[in-house]
Amino acid sequence: MVFCCNGCNLVTVCLTSVVLQWIQLFLTKRTQQIANGSQMSATRPLLCGVPQVSVLGLRYLLYNVELGHIVASHGVHLHQYADNGQVYIHVTNSNTVAAIHSFAACISDINDWMCASTLRLNPSKTRFL
Repeated sequence: MVFCCNGCNLVTVCLTSVVLQWIQLFLTKRTQQIANGSQMSATRPLLCGVPQVSVLGLRYLLYNVELGHIVASHGVHLHQYADNGQVYIHVTNSNTVAAIHSFAACISDINDWMCASTLRLNPSKTRFL
């Protein structure tokens, strides 16, 4: 069995039933305990929320797939690193104006997608070279 989720118009993610079972087991029957110095609280069931790392990993994967589609649709290239990326385009003397328009449209679409995904570009870390 395969479950496919159309999260948006740009990306479809498919998971097998084994993966879905693993995710379900990971997110259910969880407990929490608080440490204060050397003292520990009683263990309590955790009834809501999800482990941050698991959400970040899945979100990162889904966002990267979607971001790659956005960038590719403009003929622009993407290099991604652990928590950031570079969007770039090759420019020649004969295609300078078209390349600038493609790049600007790509950045605009990335910004729109980020806003729709409750993310934002950090202007202090965003540079155009």
